[in-house]
Amino acid sequence: MADPNVEQAPLVQLGREWLDERRRARRWSIFFKLVTLLFLMPVFILLWGAISAKERVCLDKCTALVEVRGELEAGGRASADHVISGLQAA
Repeated sequence: MADPNVEQAPLVQLGREWLDERRRARRWSIFFKLVTLLFLMPVFILLWGAISAKERVCLDKCTALVEVRGELEAGGRASADHVISGLQAA
């Protein structure tokens, strides 16, 4: 009868080689995913900055601070006509 270790040796060697190959493939897969992530992150950050910069531009609806000095009276410096014209100029 033949020795069982001699018959199993090629199968064991084949199994080990298959496991080694799977391990290498998994490591390379992780490496390429990390490299892709490192290249894409700056692109996403730049795009996000460009999009958020566009949102900060005030075209038609803005908030302004108008300083009113003096009493609110019809003919004075702080009259409604002066305040409205100042708001429209802003």
